[in-house]
Amino acid sequence: MWTNWAGNETATAPISRPLGLDQLRATVAEPENLRVVGAGHSFTPIVCGAERILDLSQLHLPTVGPVEDGQVWANANARLRDLSPALAEQGVAFRNLGDINTQSLAGAASTATHGTGRTLPCLAAEIADAKFIGATGDILTTSQIPLEMAQVTLGLLGILTEARINVVPKYNLRRRVTLTDLPDVLANMH
Repeated sequence: MWTNWAGNETATAPISRPLGLDQLRATVAEPENLRVVGAGHSFTPIVCGAERILDLSQLHLPTVGPVEDGQVWANANARLRDLSPALAEQGVAFRNLGDINTQSLAGAASTATHGTGRTLPCLAAEIADAKFIGATGDILTTSQIPLEMAQVTLGLLGILTEARINVVPKYNLRRRVTLTDLPDVLANMH
């Protein structure tokens, strides 16, 4: 049985876990209704009611490729928590991430999660190119479909397997946590 991260959604459909792209393409091409699960971070019932569930956690793809011109190809099913250190090893980072890093890149991008304004867009806006597995098992790229459609697909175009994303030079953030009484906060909040 599949359960999302919050435990409020479950599904009992058979779960496929392909190891490679050929297995993935064959699985997708089968006729039954299919739902893809990433990290299961959504609290919506999108997976419930599926005849089949596709879990890409075992899919063998390189986590990230080499950095070229401020961009890198990334395994779209990799979790953000795994992609960040892999990018850091190459001296680069995501421009912007939310405070939760358990999502897959595909899940966070396909749902336009975690933008922070015009200069720090969501992950979907950082996608410069993408590769999908279409409903018949065919491989689609952004040379065949408009980039804007590939950025926030909600799964409608197929399964996002790889994305070329914009990256920035690696940086460090410093977090400072303090406990302060409410009267002091109110007196000094501006």
